[in-house]
Amino acid sequence: MSLRSAFGITDPGLERIESGHGPTDVNDEGVPRVALTTEQKKTTVDTYGVHPGDTGSPEAQIALLTQRIIGLTEHLKEHKHDHHSRRGLLLLVGRRRRLLKYLRSVDVARYRSLIERLGLRR
Repeated sequence: MSLRSAFGITDPGLERIESGHGPTDVNDEGVPRVALTTEQKKTTVDTYGVHPGDTGSPEAQIALLTQRIIGLTEHLKEHKHDHHSRRGLLLLVGRRRRLLKYLRSVDVARYRSLIERLGLRR
């Protein structure tokens, strides 16, 4: 038996890992990471890209940005005073808006299909 458990000292990071979060899902303080995992990115790219492994198409980039925006939005609901992350969120939304504008100017059918699949308003 370790001294930590003998004195009832708990490690929040260890608790989160034991509760089902992997070590890559939490940082040293036990706070969940907002970043996407490699597996999440791969499935998103395969789902929304023009062909599997297509990371450069606007569809894949917009889908990845949408996932990051959703994650940051959830983070900001809990951490209302995290203004640094809020600015990052605004930058991501602007980048997604520009990519959507580009896709709409190039191919309206692909644009409409994508916003319908992602559930975005426009």
